[in-house]
Amino acid sequence: MKTVTIITFNYGNAGCHFNGPGVSLVSFAESLRGLGYEVNVFSKIPSTYPNVKNLRDTKAIKASVKKSEVLHHWSGISLEFVNIIKMFNNSIKIISGPNLIDTVNREEESRYLEIDAFSKILTVNHKLKSKIARLYGIDDNKIDLLRIAPNLNLWEPVHNDDGTILWKGNSRQMVKDVDFALLVAKNLPQFKFKFIGYPSPYNYSEHIRSAKQSHIYFSTSLSETMGCTIIEQLYAKIPCIIHPKINLELSNRHDGIVVPKTLNAYCEAIEEVMSDSLFYDKIASNGRQFVIDNLKNSPIDYARKYLEYES
Repeated sequence: MKTVTIITFNYGNAGCHFNGPGVSLVSFAESLRGLGYEVNVFSKIPSTYPNVKNLRDTKAIKASVKKSEVLHHWSGISLEFVNIIKMFNNSIKIISGPNLIDTVNREEESRYLEIDAFSKILTVNHKLKSKIARLYGIDDNKIDLLRIAPNLNLWEPVHNDDGTILWKGNSRQMVKDVDFALLVAKNLPQFKFKFIGYPSPYNYSEHIRSAKQSHIYFSTSLSETMGCTIIEQLYAKIPCIIHPKINLELSNRHDGIVVPKTLNAYCEAIEEVMSDSLFYDKIASNGRQFVIDNLKNSPIDYARKYLEYES
Protein backbone atom coordinates (compact mmCIF):
# COMPACT_ATOMS: atom_id res chain seq x y z
CA MET A 1 0.00 0.00 0.00
CA LYS A 2 1.28 3.46 -0.89
CA THR A 3 1.41 6.08 1.84
CA VAL A 4 0.85 9.83 1.73
CA THR A 5 1.58 12.22 4.59
CA ILE A 6 -0.53 15.40 4.63
CA ILE A 7 0.12 18.44 6.84
CA THR A 8 -2.66 20.99 7.16
CA PHE A 9 -4.05 23.86 9.22
CA ASN A 10 -7.29 21.99 9.86
CA TYR A 11 -9.12 18.87 8.76
CA GLY A 12 -12.86 19.02 8.29
CA ASN A 13 -14.89 21.07 10.71
CA ALA A 14 -12.66 21.62 13.75
CA GLY A 15 -14.84 23.56 16.19
CA CYS A 16 -15.09 27.18 15.08
CA HIS A 17 -12.25 26.58 12.60
CA PHE A 18 -14.44 25.79 9.62
CA ASN A 19 -13.10 26.64 6.20
CA GLY A 20 -13.24 25.37 2.65
CA PRO A 21 -9.73 23.86 2.60
CA GLY A 22 -10.44 21.81 5.72
CA VAL A 23 -13.74 20.47 4.44
CA SER A 24 -12.43 19.72 0.93
CA LEU A 25 -9.42 17.90 2.39
CA VAL A 26 -11.80 15.33 3.88
CA SER A 27 -13.14 14.59 0.37
CA PHE A 28 -9.62 14.39 -1.05
CA ALA A 29 -8.24 12.12 1.67
CA GLU A 30 -11.17 9.73 1.35
CA SER A 31 -10.63 9.59 -2.41
CA LEU A 32 -6.97 8.70 -1.92
CA ARG A 33 -7.97 5.96 0.50
CA GLY A 34 -10.43 4.70 -2.11
CA LEU A 35 -7.51 4.30 -4.50
CA GLY A 36 -5.68 2.18 -1.95
CA TYR A 37 -3.47 4.79 -0.29
CA GLU A 38 -2.73 4.96 3.41
CA VAL A 39 -3.29 8.64 4.29
CA ASN A 40 -1.77 10.10 7.44
CA VAL A 41 -3.04 13.59 8.30
CA PHE A 42 -1.36 15.98 10.75
CA SER A 43 -3.40 19.06 11.67
CA LYS A 44 -2.45 22.22 13.54
CA ILE A 45 -6.01 22.52 14.87
CA PRO A 46 -7.16 19.46 16.86
CA SER A 47 -9.70 17.46 14.90
CA THR A 48 -12.70 15.40 15.96
CA TYR A 49 -12.07 13.05 13.04
CA PRO A 50 -10.42 9.72 13.93
CA ASN A 51 -6.77 9.11 13.14
CA VAL A 52 -5.90 12.78 12.61
CA LYS A 53 -2.73 13.55 14.54
CA ASN A 54 -1.35 16.78 15.94
CA LEU A 55 1.10 18.76 13.84
CA ARG A 56 3.35 19.09 16.90
CA ASP A 57 3.97 15.34 16.95
CA THR A 58 7.17 15.53 14.94
CA LYS A 59 8.13 11.98 15.90
CA ALA A 60 4.96 10.64 14.28
CA ILE A 61 5.45 12.88 11.24
CA LYS A 62 8.99 11.55 10.75
CA ALA A 63 7.74 7.96 11.00
CA SER A 64 4.97 8.64 8.48
CA VAL A 65 7.24 10.45 6.01
CA LYS A 66 9.78 7.64 6.23
CA LYS A 67 7.30 5.23 4.65
CA SER A 68 5.54 7.76 2.36
CA GLU A 69 5.87 8.40 -1.35
CA VAL A 70 4.57 11.97 -1.00
CA LEU A 71 4.54 14.72 1.64
CA HIS A 72 1.62 17.01 0.82
CA HIS A 73 1.41 20.46 2.42
CA TRP A 74 -2.30 21.23 2.07
CA SER A 75 -2.91 24.47 4.01
CA GLY A 76 -1.31 26.76 6.58
CA ILE A 77 1.79 28.77 5.77
CA SER A 78 3.03 29.72 9.25
CA LEU A 79 6.49 28.94 10.61
CA GLU A 80 5.76 25.44 11.95
CA PHE A 81 4.79 24.31 8.44
CA VAL A 82 7.88 25.90 6.93
CA ASN A 83 10.08 24.08 9.46
CA ILE A 84 8.52 20.73 8.60
CA ILE A 85 9.08 21.33 4.87
CA LYS A 86 12.71 22.25 5.53
CA MET A 87 13.12 19.12 7.66
CA PHE A 88 12.30 16.86 4.71
CA ASN A 89 13.65 18.90 1.80
CA ASN A 90 15.53 16.67 -0.66
CA SER A 91 14.40 13.48 1.10
CA ILE A 92 10.86 13.04 -0.30
CA LYS A 93 8.64 14.34 -3.08
CA ILE A 94 6.81 17.40 -1.67
CA ILE A 95 3.56 18.79 -3.08
CA SER A 96 2.29 22.23 -2.05
CA GLY A 97 -1.28 23.49 -2.23
CA PRO A 98 -3.84 24.17 -3.49
CA ASN A 99 -4.66 26.30 -0.44
CA LEU A 100 -1.37 28.11 0.12
CA ILE A 101 -0.33 30.49 -2.65
CA ASP A 102 -2.94 33.05 -3.73
CA THR A 103 -0.59 36.06 -4.31
CA VAL A 104 -2.28 38.08 -1.54
CA ASN A 105 0.55 38.06 1.02
CA ARG A 106 3.50 38.39 -1.34
CA GLU A 107 6.18 38.74 1.33
CA GLU A 108 5.12 35.64 3.27
CA GLU A 109 4.65 33.60 0.12
CA SER A 110 8.06 34.62 -1.23
CA ARG A 111 9.74 33.39 1.96
CA TYR A 112 7.85 30.13 1.70
CA LEU A 113 8.73 29.53 -1.96
CA GLU A 114 12.42 30.27 -1.31
CA ILE A 115 12.63 26.80 0.24
CA ASP A 116 12.46 25.50 -3.36
CA ALA A 117 11.49 22.04 -2.17
CA PHE A 118 8.35 21.41 -4.19
CA SER A 119 7.85 18.89 -6.97
CA LYS A 120 4.44 20.41 -7.70
CA ILE A 121 2.68 23.60 -6.65
CA LEU A 122 -1.10 23.30 -6.86
CA THR A 123 -3.62 26.08 -7.34
CA VAL A 124 -7.31 26.30 -8.18
CA ASN A 125 -7.63 28.02 -11.57
CA HIS A 126 -5.77 29.09 -14.69
CA LYS A 127 -5.74 32.76 -13.72
CA LEU A 128 -3.93 32.10 -10.45
CA LYS A 129 -1.61 29.62 -12.13
CA SER A 130 -0.42 32.27 -14.60
CA LYS A 131 -0.15 34.91 -11.89
CA ILE A 132 1.89 32.67 -9.56
CA ALA A 133 4.26 31.72 -12.38
CA ARG A 134 4.74 35.35 -13.38
CA LEU A 135 5.12 36.93 -9.94
CA TYR A 136 7.39 34.31 -8.44
CA GLY A 137 9.33 33.22 -11.51
CA ILE A 138 8.16 29.61 -11.33
CA ASP A 139 8.17 27.31 -14.35
CA ASP A 140 4.59 26.99 -15.57
CA ASN A 141 5.02 23.21 -15.86
CA LYS A 142 5.65 22.99 -12.12
CA ILE A 143 2.17 24.37 -11.34
CA ASP A 144 -0.92 22.22 -11.65
CA LEU A 145 -4.63 22.73 -11.02
CA LEU A 146 -6.42 21.05 -8.13
CA ARG A 147 -10.02 22.01 -7.38
CA ILE A 148 -11.63 19.90 -4.69
CA ALA A 149 -15.29 20.31 -3.84
CA PRO A 150 -16.75 19.75 -0.38
CA ASN A 151 -19.02 16.73 0.13
CA LEU A 152 -21.65 17.50 -2.51
CA ASN A 153 -23.91 14.70 -1.33
CA LEU A 154 -24.88 17.05 1.50
CA TRP A 155 -25.95 19.77 -0.96
CA GLU A 156 -28.64 18.20 -3.11
CA PRO A 157 -31.36 20.79 -3.85
CA VAL A 158 -34.50 21.03 -1.72
CA HIS A 159 -37.89 22.33 -2.77
CA ASN A 160 -38.95 24.39 0.25
CA ASP A 161 -37.41 27.73 -0.72
CA ASP A 162 -37.88 30.22 2.13
CA GLY A 163 -37.37 33.29 -0.10
CA THR A 164 -34.36 34.62 1.83
CA ILE A 165 -31.15 36.18 0.56
CA LEU A 166 -28.28 34.32 2.25
CA TRP A 167 -24.88 35.46 3.43
CA LYS A 168 -22.71 32.96 5.27
CA GLY A 169 -19.16 32.91 6.54
CA ASN A 170 -17.01 33.42 9.61
CA SER A 171 -17.84 37.06 10.28
CA ARG A 172 -14.90 37.32 12.68
CA GLN A 173 -12.54 37.04 9.73
CA MET A 174 -11.99 40.46 8.20
CA VAL A 175 -11.62 38.92 4.74
CA LYS A 176 -15.32 37.91 4.73
CA ASP A 177 -16.31 41.61 4.91
CA VAL A 178 -19.61 41.15 6.69
CA ASP A 179 -19.91 44.93 7.07
CA PHE A 180 -20.42 45.25 3.32
CA ALA A 181 -23.04 42.49 3.44
CA LEU A 182 -24.90 44.28 6.23
CA LEU A 183 -24.84 47.48 4.18
CA VAL A 184 -26.37 45.65 1.21
CA ALA A 185 -29.14 44.31 3.45
CA LYS A 186 -29.78 47.76 4.91
CA ASN A 187 -30.26 49.18 1.42
CA LEU A 188 -32.74 46.48 0.40
CA PRO A 189 -35.33 46.56 3.22
CA GLN A 190 -37.98 45.06 0.94
CA PHE A 191 -36.21 41.68 1.05
CA LYS A 192 -35.57 39.24 3.88
CA PHE A 193 -31.88 38.52 4.54
CA LYS A 194 -30.45 35.54 6.38
CA PHE A 195 -26.98 35.72 7.98
CA ILE A 196 -25.28 32.45 8.93
CA GLY A 197 -22.03 33.00 10.80
CA TYR A 198 -22.91 36.48 12.00
CA PRO A 199 -22.63 37.54 14.73
CA SER A 200 -21.50 34.11 16.01
CA PRO A 201 -19.71 31.23 14.24
CA TYR A 202 -21.95 28.54 12.80
CA ASN A 203 -21.98 24.78 13.17
CA TYR A 204 -21.30 23.29 9.74
CA SER A 205 -23.55 20.25 9.91
CA GLU A 206 -26.40 22.17 11.53
CA HIS A 207 -26.47 25.01 8.99
CA ILE A 208 -26.92 22.94 5.83
CA ARG A 209 -30.70 22.62 5.81
CA SER A 210 -31.26 26.34 6.37
CA ALA A 211 -28.65 27.29 3.75
CA LYS A 212 -30.27 25.02 1.14
CA GLN A 213 -33.67 26.63 1.72
CA SER A 214 -32.40 30.07 0.74
CA HIS A 215 -33.41 31.78 -2.52
CA ILE A 216 -30.17 33.63 -3.39
CA TYR A 217 -26.64 33.58 -2.02
CA PHE A 218 -24.22 36.51 -2.14
CA SER A 219 -20.55 36.56 -1.19
CA THR A 220 -18.77 39.71 -0.03
CA SER A 221 -15.31 38.30 0.74
CA LEU A 222 -12.43 40.56 -0.15
CA SER A 223 -11.07 37.60 -2.09
CA GLU A 224 -11.51 33.83 -2.26
CA THR A 225 -9.01 31.36 -3.68
CA MET A 226 -11.94 29.24 -4.80
CA GLY A 227 -14.97 29.66 -2.54
CA CYS A 228 -16.34 26.38 -1.18
CA THR A 229 -19.40 28.10 0.28
CA ILE A 230 -20.29 29.26 -3.23
CA ILE A 231 -19.80 25.77 -4.65
CA GLU A 232 -22.16 24.39 -2.01
CA GLN A 233 -24.90 26.87 -2.86
CA LEU A 234 -24.46 26.47 -6.61
CA TYR A 235 -24.85 22.72 -6.31
CA ALA A 236 -27.97 23.27 -4.20
CA LYS A 237 -29.35 25.14 -7.24
CA ILE A 238 -29.21 28.56 -5.59
CA PRO A 239 -28.04 31.51 -7.76
CA CYS A 240 -24.88 33.16 -6.47
CA ILE A 241 -23.76 36.78 -6.69
CA ILE A 242 -20.00 37.30 -6.49
CA HIS A 243 -17.33 39.76 -7.68
CA PRO A 244 -14.20 39.22 -9.82
CA LYS A 245 -11.76 38.69 -6.91
CA ILE A 246 -13.56 35.45 -6.05
CA ASN A 247 -11.64 33.02 -8.23
CA LEU A 248 -14.31 30.54 -9.26
CA GLU A 249 -14.40 31.40 -12.98
CA LEU A 250 -18.16 31.73 -13.24
CA SER A 251 -19.49 33.31 -16.43
CA ASN A 252 -21.53 36.42 -15.68
CA ARG A 253 -25.25 36.04 -16.34
CA HIS A 254 -24.78 32.42 -17.42
CA ASP A 255 -23.97 30.31 -14.36
CA GLY A 256 -23.66 33.11 -11.82
CA ILE A 257 -23.78 36.87 -11.36
CA VAL A 258 -20.33 38.49 -11.37
CA VAL A 259 -20.42 42.22 -10.70
CA PRO A 260 -18.07 44.88 -9.32
CA LYS A 261 -17.98 44.96 -5.54
CA THR A 262 -19.96 48.15 -5.14
CA LEU A 263 -23.15 48.76 -3.24
CA ASN A 264 -25.12 49.73 -6.35
CA ALA A 265 -23.92 46.74 -8.37
CA TYR A 266 -24.79 44.23 -5.65
CA CYS A 267 -28.20 45.78 -4.94
CA GLU A 268 -29.11 45.90 -8.62
CA ALA A 269 -28.03 42.29 -9.12
CA ILE A 270 -30.14 41.10 -6.19
CA GLU A 271 -33.17 43.09 -7.38
CA GLU A 272 -32.89 41.63 -10.88
CA VAL A 273 -32.59 38.03 -9.76
CA MET A 274 -35.44 38.44 -7.26
CA SER A 275 -37.77 39.97 -9.86
CA ASP A 276 -37.08 37.86 -12.97
CA SER A 277 -38.11 34.22 -12.51
CA LEU A 278 -36.90 33.09 -15.95
CA PHE A 279 -33.46 34.61 -15.35
CA TYR A 280 -33.43 33.07 -11.87
CA ASP A 281 -34.17 29.59 -13.21
CA LYS A 282 -31.47 29.87 -15.88
CA ILE A 283 -28.78 30.96 -13.42
CA ALA A 284 -29.84 28.33 -10.88
CA SER A 285 -29.72 25.46 -13.39
CA ASN A 286 -26.50 26.56 -15.07
CA GLY A 287 -24.78 27.17 -11.73
CA ARG A 288 -25.48 23.63 -10.60
CA GLN A 289 -24.30 22.32 -13.96
CA PHE A 290 -21.04 24.29 -13.57
CA VAL A 291 -20.28 22.34 -10.40
CA ILE A 292 -21.25 19.02 -12.00
CA ASP A 293 -19.03 19.71 -15.02
CA ASN A 294 -16.03 21.06 -13.13
CA LEU A 295 -16.06 19.69 -9.59
CA LYS A 296 -18.45 16.76 -9.12
CA ASN A 297 -15.77 14.12 -9.66
CA SER A 298 -12.80 16.26 -8.74
CA PRO A 299 -11.59 14.42 -5.60
CA ILE A 300 -11.20 11.06 -7.31
CA ASP A 301 -9.95 12.58 -10.57
CA TYR A 302 -7.23 14.56 -8.87
CA ALA A 303 -6.36 11.78 -6.47
CA ARG A 304 -5.36 9.76 -9.54
CA LYS A 305 -2.87 12.51 -10.40
CA TYR A 306 -0.70 11.25 -7.55
CA LEU A 307 0.29 8.47 -9.92
CA GLU A 308 1.76 11.16 -12.19
CA TYR A 309 3.40 13.08 -9.35
CA GLU A 310 5.18 9.96 -8.17
CA SER A 311 6.67 9.13 -11.56
